[in-house]
Amino acid sequence: MSKESTIATVTGIVFRRTIRSSYACLDVLLPADSNNYEDVHVIASVQFQGVHDACQFRSNLKRMCKIGNEIQLKGCWDDENIFNVHLDVGNDDEHHLGLKIVQPQVMNTIQCQNLREKFCPVAVDRTKATALTANDNHIKQPYAKKLPPMKKEKEHSEGNADKIHSGGLSKREQGEMVRDFLIQVIAEKELLQCNSFANDKTKQEEEEEGTCTSYLMKIDNHVHLEHCRVENMDRATLKKVINFLNSGSGVLDVAGGSGHVSLAFSLLGIKSTVIDPRETVGKLPGRDRKILKKAIRGKKNAMDNGEMHHESFLPPPIEYASLRAWFAKRPEGIDASFREGKSSGQLLHDDEAVPICTICSPENDDLLRNCSAIVSLHPDEATGDIVDFAVEHRIPFLIVPCCVFSRLFPHRFVVDENDEGKHRFVSTYKDLIQYLARKHSSIRMSKLGFSGANIVLWSMFPKEENN
Repeated sequence: MSKESTIATVTGIVFRRTIRSSYACLDVLLPADSNNYEDVHVIASVQFQGVHDACQFRSNLKRMCKIGNEIQLKGCWDDENIFNVHLDVGNDDEHHLGLKIVQPQVMNTIQCQNLREKFCPVAVDRTKATALTANDNHIKQPYAKKLPPMKKEKEHSEGNADKIHSGGLSKREQGEMVRDFLIQVIAEKELLQCNSFANDKTKQEEEEEGTCTSYLMKIDNHVHLEHCRVENMDRATLKKVINFLNSGSGVLDVAGGSGHVSLAFSLLGIKSTVIDPRETVGKLPGRDRKILKKAIRGKKNAMDNGEMHHESFLPPPIEYASLRAWFAKRPEGIDASFREGKSSGQLLHDDEAVPICTICSPENDDLLRNCSAIVSLHPDEATGDIVDFAVEHRIPFLIVPCCVFSRLFPHRFVVDENDEGKHRFVSTYKDLIQYLARKHSSIRMSKLGFSGANIVLWSMFPKEENN
C-alpha cells in the first residue's frame, strides 16, 4: 500500500467502530487479495468537526457501518494504515460519507470479536489496562485508550434487588403493575368507598406535608404495593372496578408505544385504546402477542366446552384498539424521525401528517369525552399534556413520568425550595414531579415496585368535580 494523498477507494469489513460528536473511527479488515498477501487492518477516520449538518452525517454512518458489514470507502491515505474518509457534501444520502454498503452482515458477531482480539487485544489487568495493537506502528497513541476499573458484580439478593434496572421487570410486568395499581386505587379510594383523601391522613401527617419541601415526603402510602395484585382482591370489588373501567370508551393508554399496558388490561377483559404517534403503535413483540392470543383462544374454548373455573366471573380477554395520533397537541421540537418515522428535515404534507387526538375533533370526541380513565407509563413529551387534559376534564388518571425534556419545555418552573419567593427552571426528575403534582390539589404520589422512574402520579378527583 502506498501513502499517496490522491483519492483512493478501498473495500473492507467493519469489525469495530467508535462514533463521537466530532469524529468517528472504523476498524476495517481488508481481506487478502492479489495486492495483499494477508489480511490487513486499516483505521478509517471521519472528522465531523466544523462540518455543516454533522448530525445527518453521524446518522448515516451509524446506519450504514454496522458491525460485520462490507463497505466501500472513498478518501486518501494519511499513513500506512490510516485512511481519511471524504465527506461528499451535496450528493445523495448514501454517498454523503464517501462510503457505501457492498454487502451487509458478511461476518457475524463472533467473527468480529475474534478480529478485535487479534488486532486490538486488551490487557488482562483492567485497573491499569491500555488498548494494545499487534504492531504499535499501526495504531497511533489517540486510539490507545485507558479502560475503566472493573466494577464488582452486584449480588442479586433481597437487600439490593431494587438496584437492578427496572427491578428486573419486563415491559409486560410493568404494565401489569400499573394496571393493578389503578384497580387498587379505584377500589380503595373515592369511586367505591367514597372516602376523601384528607380522611386517610392523620393530623400529624397533614402538618408534615404542609411544612416539608421534599417531594418524597409527600408520597401517599395508603395504597400498599404488596397488596396491589388483582389476585388478592375481593371478587365483588374487582368486578365493580372492571365494570367501571369498561364504561364508556374504556381506558386510554396514552403514549403507550407497543401496547404493554393495554395488554395487561386486555387480559382482564378491560377495554383500552393505545394512542401513540409512532408507526408501531400497538404492535406488541411476538412473544407478548402470543400471550394475548392464547388467553383469548383458551377462554373461548373453555366457554364453548362449558368448563368453568374460579376466574369465570371475569369478562373474557379481548383485543385492544390502537390509534396513531398525537394526544392533545404535537409538541414543537420533537424527534420526528423517531416519533413519526420521518426525517427531521422532511416536511410533512397534510395527507401524511400524524393526526392530533383532541376532544374537539369529531372522530375522537366520544373516545376522549367518555373514557373511564387515562393511564400512561413513561410518556416522554406527552407527560404535561396528559395531566393538563385530565385535570381540565376531571378524568381519573394515572401517570408514571420519566424524561424531563427541559430544552423542549423551557416554560416550566417550580418554586425554589431554598427560597419560596423565587422560581427555578424544571431541569431534574424531582422538579418535574413537583411541577406536575401541583397542577391540582387532589393529585397524589406513590412508588411502584421497580427502580428508575417509578413515581406514579394519580387522581380520581372528588365526586362533585367529576363530569
